[in-house]
Amino acid sequence: MMAGRVRQPLTAKTVASLSKPGMYGDGNNLYLKVSGENGKSWIFRAMVQGRRRDYGLGSAGLVTLREARDIALDMRRIARSGGDPRPPESSDELTFSQAAKRAFETQKVKWSSDKHEAAWWATLEQHVIPVLGDQPLNKINTKDVYELLEPIYQAKPPTAKRVRQRMKVVFAWAKGAGYYHKENPVSSLTSAFPSPRNSSNHHNALPWQDLPDFMLKLHQREGLSARLTEFTILTCLRSGEARSIEWAFLQGDTLTIPAHLMKSRNRHRVPLSRQCRKVLDLIPRDDPRLVFPGSISRKTGERSILSVNVYKALYKRMGVDGFTTHGFRSTFKDWCMDTGVGDWEVSEVALAHVPGNSVERAYARTDLFEKRQELMQKWADYAMQHVWPKPPRVKLAKHRRARL
Repeated sequence: MMAGRVRQPLTAKTVASLSKPGMYGDGNNLYLKVSGENGKSWIFRAMVQGRRRDYGLGSAGLVTLREARDIALDMRRIARSGGDPRPPESSDELTFSQAAKRAFETQKVKWSSDKHEAAWWATLEQHVIPVLGDQPLNKINTKDVYELLEPIYQAKPPTAKRVRQRMKVVFAWAKGAGYYHKENPVSSLTSAFPSPRNSSNHHNALPWQDLPDFMLKLHQREGLSARLTEFTILTCLRSGEARSIEWAFLQGDTLTIPAHLMKSRNRHRVPLSRQCRKVLDLIPRDDPRLVFPGSISRKTGERSILSVNVYKALYKRMGVDGFTTHGFRSTFKDWCMDTGVGDWEVSEVALAHVPGNSVERAYARTDLFEKRQELMQKWADYAMQHVWPKPPRVKLAKHRRARL
């Protein structure tokens, strides 16, 4: 069938008016197939395992243009990852397991951690799929979800919260893709299963007054984990961000971290202090890619990043406790606020936070790099004062005026 000529992308008005047989492209591998006056259907066309395949997405009278685009976008992502993008023939045939797999494929592209990806799927596989996996999605209601979650909540409230959140994502995907036409059955259960009280969600932090002595004790230790910890503290990075650093990210006195490795999903530039560069100079280049390489992966044959557990093991060897690695970010923030060294906004950007409301962020066009350079150097001067003391300033004698 010859492809019809129509200006892209399609519009709802165009879809309704087209009558000439043909394939009308909308972009992202989505086509409207017109075979007669009342014969309009959506087609997803893609290369799968080296062959061109056409997948029917349903009648244009039942599936809207917006719904077809959402389905096609999900299928395109699955096809690109090597999976089978074939959709169920109708929404009535879609089971929770099928919907969960499709939702998982669309969600995992935004995760930077393989561990989180595995945990996300394992939660559904362990707690939901054995009970509701084979059930048609359209027949699952709020009562079914409540009966599933209630015993989990009684035994493990944090686990129940994660199960509820991930089930909500599955139904949200199905609703957006046109496979679930009722209200999300998980949304109304927030009050039914409130989050457990937690006396404090803050990570324990080392008081900033104790930091110079700690850094001296830390610097006296050999090994990659000690250098990693120094680097983490001096850059104010999160532990996962610090452990993922590659040599290619380092250019002179600037570290540039790609967006996919940052929690904020924004590229982050870090000004490196003199002390931080000295720490990097002490690290052997045992791996051409990673600054802090771990063991060799059996899957890829390449070195993985160091485990997050290296920090805790290091503190145990040092005989120190009462704080966490993430807590050093609070140590930095407290130091800034108590000493007045750094402005609130500058210290927030140094922590890779995005200060301000949505309007203020929309107009923010700078990452305050020069101000952060000054702040991070002062932070390093303070933290490493017992390791690398600043050279004393030489006071030049003032020239006396010649007496008349």
